[in-house]
Amino acid sequence: MEKPGPEKLYCSTRCAKAAEYIRRRTRKTPNPIPCRRCGTAHTPKFRDGVCRECQKTQRTVSRRKSLRDAVTAKHGNSHCWHCSTSLADGAVFDHLVPVTRGGLSTVANCRWTCTSCNHSKRDKLPDEWTPPIAR
Repeated sequence: MEKPGPEKLYCSTRCAKAAEYIRRRTRKTPNPIPCRRCGTAHTPKFRDGVCRECQKTQRTVSRRKSLRDAVTAKHGNSHCWHCSTSLADGAVFDHLVPVTRGGLSTVANCRWTCTSCNHSKRDKLPDEWTPPIAR
């Protein structure tokens, strides 16, 4: 006597294939584990035990840090690029061509500036704006 296959249990071969796909997927899905950083339950894709959101945050932070270090190495961070005042009190990372106007976060487009220049410049291009001290 012939043993019924998956095609015999379902109304069509399409339904049989869909059921087999679901069966395979549920067999291979591991149990969720808590993330090592934030604690939310997630299904691990890699062995490090960190969820996708924490991985994304880590990559973003490391990119920003490496960009800031590269800008500091190339252009320095002791004086404001716009008005040449000392940045002993604090520096702000500024885009020459703002991101809202199509500027990229590259070493050629970023400089360290003082807070007053950064706040007054907003999303203007360097040609459209004069530094507050130079006025």
